[in-house]
Formats: sequence, C-alpha cells, structure tokens
Amino acid sequence: MTLWFGEGRYNPEIELIKLDDDYLEFYLTNADLSFANSLRRVIIAEVPTMGIDMVNIRANTSPLFDEFISHRLGLIPLNSSSISKYEYSRKCNCNEFCELCSVQFSLKEKCIEESMEITTDHIQSINPESNVGPVKYENEDPILICKLRKNQELDINMIAKKGIGKEHSKWSPVSSVIMQHVPEIEFFDKANNLDKLSLEKKSDFVASCPTRVFKLDEMKKTIEIENIMNCSYCEECLVKVDSFGFDRSKVIKIGAKKNKFLFKIESIGSLKAEQIVMDAFHELKSKLVEISVKLDDLKMAIR
Repeated sequence: MTLWFGEGRYNPEIELIKLDDDYLEFYLTNADLSFANSLRRVIIAEVPTMGIDMVNIRANTSPLFDEFISHRLGLIPLNSSSISKYEYSRKCNCNEFCELCSVQFSLKEKCIEESMEITTDHIQSINPESNVGPVKYENEDPILICKLRKNQELDINMIAKKGIGKEHSKWSPVSSVIMQHVPEIEFFDKANNLDKLSLEKKSDFVASCPTRVFKLDEMKKTIEIENIMNCSYCEECLVKVDSFGFDRSKVIKIGAKKNKFLFKIESIGSLKAEQIVMDAFHELKSKLVEISVKLDDLKMAIR
C-alpha cells in the first residue's frame, strides 16, 4: 500500500507482534502520524457492527425501568462476522426494517422459582439463519441483564441494526485502541559518564524512572535499558542526570522513532481483532479515494 502525505511519500507496513481472536498487537512503520491516528479513529468509530437499536417492551415487572433494560440490551455485543451482508437502515429501501438491514430477537421469561437471572442466553433469534446473536465468551458466564423474583416477567422484542461507533458507542467493535510512538533511548559515552558513577548514584538513576525503563545489572554494575516501551517521555531521568552535574545532551537522548507506532487493539468479541483492522483499512482507503475524486472534480471545475 502506497499513500501520499504532504510533501513526503510513505509506504506503510505492518509488523505483527501478537494475534488472538480478541487481541491484536503490531508495529505500523513508514507511516505518517496523521495516517496512524486516522487508523486509530476509524477503528474506534467507523468499523460497522450489529447492535440492538429498537426495543419493544410488552411486559416488564422486573425491578428495572424499561429505559434501563433497553440501554443494557443495546450495549450487548452481537456477533457481526457477517456484517457485510447487511445494509445500513438509512440506505435500505424498506419502511422501517427488513431482513436486508436488521435482525430480530425476542426475550420472554417468567420466574417460577424464588429468583432467576436473565442473561444473554435467554435472548432468542427470530432469524436464526442470520448468524447474528449475543457474543459467547469462552470460560465466562453470559452477560447478566437483570434478576427476577417469583412471578416477575419480561416480554421483549428487539431489532438489531448495522451502525458505527460514531453514531453510538454500542456499535464500536473495540474496548480499547492504544496507539503510541515507539521510544528511542540512546546513551552517549557511558564509559566516561554513567559508568563512572557510584553504585548508589546508578541506583538513584534507575529509580528515577517511574515506569521502570532502566535496570541496574548487578554483575556488570552497569545501567541497562529493560522496558523501553514503558517510556512516557517524562524526562525524570534527564533531571537526575542534571543533578549529577552532567550535560544531559552528552549523556542520554530520549525521543520517539520517526514514523513507527505501536498499536494494541482489544475487541469486545463482535468481530475478530484481525477483521477489525482489515475493515478499518478498507474504510480509510474508501475515504481517501473519495477525497481524491472530489479534489479531481474541483480541479476540473476550476479549469
């Protein structure tokens, strides 16, 4: 993939670190900051998923208000692996909803014992062939919706529609997206600077970092970089170098690697982490193509 940004040319590349169904970690290299941040924002707000959007409560004698239950239902993650089959309701030709833009569910339960927990397992799909339904998490209990006492009941119809996180957070496919610069730490002439310090001062230097980037090698009695990705650019270590009477510019340099970013993406389960990123690239590409076309049209109009 080749993209143009300003006066410079970039060829973004991905270096995979870790990949699970619900978690993805990778380096994005040869990419401008604006591109990296655009990818982050698209992942959060513009990757489409299915979410419960309309709730019709026929009966509710539970302790919770109708609005409270509706809100809880809306935030239940739904399996959206087949999201490409569905159309946005605003673009669909139907009057309100249809099988092309929505999926229907029902929840009808009455407590006949002393108490009963209503969970996502009680939600039944009216369109079972749709493959859309509450996400089931491995080794975890289903999501609790509410609790009923004896003779209390719920009778609810729900309609799930396609949407994006920019419209409402219930459609966002991720719980978190972390994007950070990759730190770069370089020591200058350690032999004549830090290595000459006493063991006590070396320990003070290591302890000055609140995120424990450095460590003291007890055998070699030298300061080493242990967790470079923990660096938050707080410059506490530089202040400590100043207190030793050194010129910090001749001892250590701390900065961010140019055009290299670390991404950590956690899915809520509606989409696999890999699909989220691929869909985000697709959405971002579509936006760039649309901008390019409009700019070309503008140029033609000016001529």
